[in-house]
Amino acid sequence: MLIAQAWERIAVDPTVIESLGILCAAREALSLDELQVVAGWSDPTQRGMFVRRASELLVETERPDGQKEYRLHHDSIRAYVADQIGAKALSQHHRALAERLAPWPVPPEAPSRRYALRHALVHRAEAGDWTDAWRVAGDLCFLEARCRELGVHDTEADVTRLAERYRASGDDARARRAGDLSRALARESHWLHGAPEATDALVWNRLRRWGWSVEELDGLRVPDGASFLRVRHAHTCESPALVRDLQGHTNVVNACAVTPDGRHVVSASHDQTLKVWELASGRPLATLRGHTDGVKACAVTPDGRHVVSASWDQTLQVWELASGRPLATLQGHTGYLTACAVTPDGRHVVSASRHPMTRRSRSGSWPADDRSPP
Repeated sequence: MLIAQAWERIAVDPTVIESLGILCAAREALSLDELQVVAGWSDPTQRGMFVRRASELLVETERPDGQKEYRLHHDSIRAYVADQIGAKALSQHHRALAERLAPWPVPPEAPSRRYALRHALVHRAEAGDWTDAWRVAGDLCFLEARCRELGVHDTEADVTRLAERYRASGDDARARRAGDLSRALARESHWLHGAPEATDALVWNRLRRWGWSVEELDGLRVPDGASFLRVRHAHTCESPALVRDLQGHTNVVNACAVTPDGRHVVSASHDQTLKVWELASGRPLATLRGHTDGVKACAVTPDGRHVVSASWDQTLQVWELASGRPLATLQGHTGYLTACAVTPDGRHVVSASRHPMTRRSRSGSWPADDRSPP
């Protein structure tokens, strides 16, 4: 009721209605300069007039450079404005944002570059401009810039969402291509994380190995003058079930455990740490440090709240999964630990140990002349 009353008071000017619609479609707060570009304000007084009349529905914040920015107060207001202006007008606002604030290509020094990298695909999809959405998604220059400036995991997620939108729209051909593109980013994410400049080579060759035709590959835009070794005959022994590599440990990975909800995996390594990973993206979320020797085993409690680890330092550690905080150290063994398990009720831990004299090294890594465990 309060939102409706505020709307009736302020939505008497087409300029205000249009500007609120743009903020409704925008994916982050906009400055008045950005709003003016998208709305096409010609009269400088429209800037102050909009802020005064729409202040009830707006939140004003400040950017690090001191520039003020504006967004709708909360999601319920966004939903109300979207309902009032209608789906057609909202789609037009998405198109205006795509063309004027999220164009591609855009020069590296352009103020709108970061917004374009973050939201170029979603605005084109929301506008139903499927051809232009694929033009941007299939631009390896765009994917490289996005991986470099925003990270490969967010880039993969964005292309995955685009593939889902294509599938929902019934465009199966583009849904398949976008899906393959997101899978290629996932499969190469462990390389792209540290070397985004190799995006064109890694993605192009990955798609070629998956059977993309020359015509399909020619539909991708590679950087001008790009030169890299291209796969001519696609052949691999790699299992098609392999989704991605999780890299980050600096020594042998001895064990892993998946949380009961299937969203995370915990790995135990001889580098004396455990790592928590997000399965959907492969993103490393936390590194658990506290052991003084290699970690041999790990187990997640049935409620998914805690992790137990067993180490060659003769101790077990209990960790809070959400925070990565160590909660307890369990001592009593006189040899290095080889395994651990949590009982189904989550109340007890069982650990297994080996006599210390059977161990070959206490250096924290495998002996140089024998890389297998004793």
